Amino acid sequence: MDVVDNADMVVAVLDDDRRVGSMIARFLDQHGFRTRTYDKPENCLANQKKNPVDIIITDLRMPGIDGIEVLKSVKELTPDTDVIMVTGNADKNVAIQALRLGAFDFFEKPVNADELIETVKRTMRYQTLLRERNRYADQVTQLSKREAGQWGIEGFIGGTAAVRKLVEDVRLLQKAADI
Repeated sequence: MDVVDNADMVVAVLDDDRRVGSMIARFLDQHGFRTRTYDKPENCLANQKKNPVDIIITDLRMPGIDGIEVLKSVKELTPDTDVIMVTGNADKNVAIQALRLGAFDFFEKPVNADELIETVKRTMRYQTLLRERNRYADQVTQLSKREAGQWGIEGFIGGTAAVRKLVEDVRLLQKAADI
């Protein structure tokens, strides 16, 4: 069972070979993903600034800006966007570099379509879980701030000697500040 609705997120496909990019995008479209296709890294990055996507599948070797530079730029522009690298010239060192720079995964051409779909789904599930975690963390932070404001130092819970000592020290500091 999928945790995420494919239509909620957008995948950009960047490949200087339009046929390859279109083929990958068409395959993703058939599986219910919303896609954008680019054949120039500059266009992809410019659009990422204005209207970010959730995942970028990019070729490694392209004229001008290569996939590693795309990865670096995307991580600066939109750190939450995941990047999947694809290359026709597999180089173990480049793959390691890409993964260290934050690539979510690395594929060699010809790409196994089923593996790519599973990776995109896994990436989306990961992003969904991160968003949920961040949403809950924000809620806890807001609740903690509200509770601390409402209850002050008395809001501390704990019966250990260390907690009682901490509360007493804070009270002493509060009294000293009021003087």
